[in-house]
Amino acid sequence: EQRIHLTDGIRRYVHLATGNYNGKTARMYTDCGIFTCNDEYGDDASRFFNLISGYSDPPIWNKFIVAPLNLREKIMELIDREIEFAKNGEEAYIIGKMNSLL
Repeated sequence: EQRIHLTDGIRRYVHLATGNYNGKTARMYTDCGIFTCNDEYGDDASRFFNLISGYSDPPIWNKFIVAPLNLREKIMELIDREIEFAKNGEEAYIIGKMNSLL
């Protein structure tokens, strides 16, 4: 048995994934996910649920990129960053997977 004693408050565990836990489609494709207790992701998850529940106004995100709030702006910022890396002779790359763009 393992016990964790926290003296500094709540520890949030967050599962971030591309899928929706649909058992019918699980055999057709694989979703990607990460399970983390990183504080920045935990804070963003709390802020996100407060936002969609109407409890708060759109926050400033630590890590999340949330459509339609900051998705386009953040993607353009990241693309511009990679362009600058390439111009400076540094390693640069972009990997993207998009669905239902229209």
